[in-house]
Amino acid sequence: MSTTGTFTTNMIIAAAAYAPLEICIDIFDRLEDDRQTLQSCALTCRAWLNAARLYLFRTAKLNKESIPGFRAILSHAPAIGFCVRVLHLNATAAQGFQLLRDLPNVKHLMLSGWILRHEVDDNLAACLNKLDTLELNDCNFTAAELPRILSACHGLSSLSLRDVTWPLLFGPRGRWPRFCDLSRDVLQIVPKSLLHVQNFSIIDCTMLVCELITRGKIFKQSPCLTLTHPETGVMQRLLTRWGPSIKDLKFIFADQRDTEKLPPDLDALTELVSLTIERRPLGDIKGLPIWLTRALKHVRSCDFRHLKVITGVGWHLETRREHWQPVLDALGDLAKRSGGVNFVFEARHTSDYYRGRASVPLKDLLEATLVRESPPGLTVEVVVHTDSKEPPP
Repeated sequence: MSTTGTFTTNMIIAAAAYAPLEICIDIFDRLEDDRQTLQSCALTCRAWLNAARLYLFRTAKLNKESIPGFRAILSHAPAIGFCVRVLHLNATAAQGFQLLRDLPNVKHLMLSGWILRHEVDDNLAACLNKLDTLELNDCNFTAAELPRILSACHGLSSLSLRDVTWPLLFGPRGRWPRFCDLSRDVLQIVPKSLLHVQNFSIIDCTMLVCELITRGKIFKQSPCLTLTHPETGVMQRLLTRWGPSIKDLKFIFADQRDTEKLPPDLDALTELVSLTIERRPLGDIKGLPIWLTRALKHVRSCDFRHLKVITGVGWHLETRREHWQPVLDALGDLAKRSGGVNFVFEARHTSDYYRGRASVPLKDLLEATLVRESPPGLTVEVVVHTDSKEPPP
């Protein structure tokens, strides 16, 4: 390379190193999913090295095969440990959770593979204390450890339990007991500060785990609650127990069949102000008007003012007036009680939605169904978004 070329390259590197912070952030935000380019940026100059590391090591997935290599990286560059924000950790490979001492900024922990010999040590407790989001997946706890984990969390905004079993007890001669009662000692566990959680996801868990969630004294009642695809009985017990404190309630449907189940009884939610129904991932909800009508008939709050539905658009989306008239009538009755209700219907479809369908704009079709001749006191707003690709769940 010529002297002029070398000089020009050095000038570019110097300009990049001293670019305004806002420009650097915008550059790296655009490269968030482009690991190859981020790796090249890390080699550009020292100023960009740390910035690139924040994106390259923001999420770490560690199992038995990958932990030794990750430890080797940390031994040469300990600062990388401070970059990890989202950690997928297999408990069997963690070897006492000492690794967590080198990852002080983890806010989202996805813990899997917990087996009976594992215990909550000081390293795990310190990590749990700082989390925003905790996901437990495919874990088998003894009677004491699940309450200890939840008691160690102080500031969660989201808690997800999937395929969690507990406790493991043996009957006479080593036989499995057919039924187990939840230990009264476990139910009486009260941490130093009650755990405040807004977003619950409880899927494929044993009834004993669900009883701890719904009957134990670990959780603080929240005015905002999101329930993701929980078992119907668990949902009802949560709403009955926490009902008077809930003002904003959200259901996330992960499957079209969710609406085949009876909706929960909302009678106990005497202070309910808003209800949101969302379908994740992008997809429509079969039988949604019937499910909504049944749910709204159980709303007894005199303060209810907002209903929002967020759904994808597919072949199961009902767009006829007769499908939605019972929903609009139920909202009209609530509007008389509260002084007015706002109904927002947000539809999302992919760019190829109109392929093989009528060319009538979707928004016009939905407005003709929902907005025209709506009951007094009810305001209906239709919002339509086109997604180039399906959003992540």
